[in-house]
Amino acid sequence: MTALADLLLEEVRAMRRELAEFRAEARAHAPHRGDPLMSVLLPAIVGAIGDRVFSLVDLAAMGTLPGNEALARSLAPLLGTAGGLRSLGRRFARCVGQNINGHTLLRVGDCRDGGLWQVRVSTRELAPPIAPFARERDAVRTFNLRKIK
Repeated sequence: MTALADLLLEEVRAMRRELAEFRAEARAHAPHRGDPLMSVLLPAIVGAIGDRVFSLVDLAAMGTLPGNEALARSLAPLLGTAGGLRSLGRRFARCVGQNINGHTLLRVGDCRDGGLWQVRVSTRELAPPIAPFARERDAVRTFNLRKIK
């Protein structure tokens, strides 16, 4: 009886580990809507400079150029506060790697002015949540558990 209990306990632990992996993967690819300013700023950056690498000093200068009104409007509330570029850099650091409404912010290096950043448009469609035992190896595991009982 203890061998069966140990087997079932190990199976439950494996399923919990796998569930934690699924949740981590879903969090990594789920659209992030926690920062409304970043959800406006990232599309404005893509509209102004595309997927080129930039520093925050370059970005602030780019916002003053004619034709980049959307970028200037989205930067205004961020740069008008105390801390300016430094607080924007901290905000960027919190959002690195997150999918924010179809855009992903990456830190690609460092320079004299601080970090070097890049915004990429996410083209990957999110898969629907995976139902329990939907994957092939889970189906095999379920079959084995039923056979033991």
